[in-house]
Amino acid sequence: MSGKKNKMILVDELIKVLNLVPLEYTYDDPEDVRYGFDVKDFKQVFPSLIYEDPDLGETIKSDGLLPILIRCIQELNDDIEFLESRLKVLEGERPILQ
Repeated sequence: MSGKKNKMILVDELIKVLNLVPLEYTYDDPEDVRYGFDVKDFKQVFPSLIYEDPDLGETIKSDGLLPILIRCIQELNDDIEFLESRLKVLEGERPILQ
């Protein structure tokens, strides 16, 4: 028996992800380039993925982003399938001249 409660399917995650602004940044070593998000901006979109690290302050739980990104891929795939079926209908109505 799973300890998980209140399970819900993610909806409209793509809209949320599109509001994130990926950043490139460094700390003290300019050669140590990293990638991430501004925590304040990220917190507005996904507040439940922020935790307080004793050394770093507010930090993003990036592992929580994986299911959200997978849902975004699923949403995009649904859109592609719809557009492909629509294109087939339109091409059937008006053949493309070559």
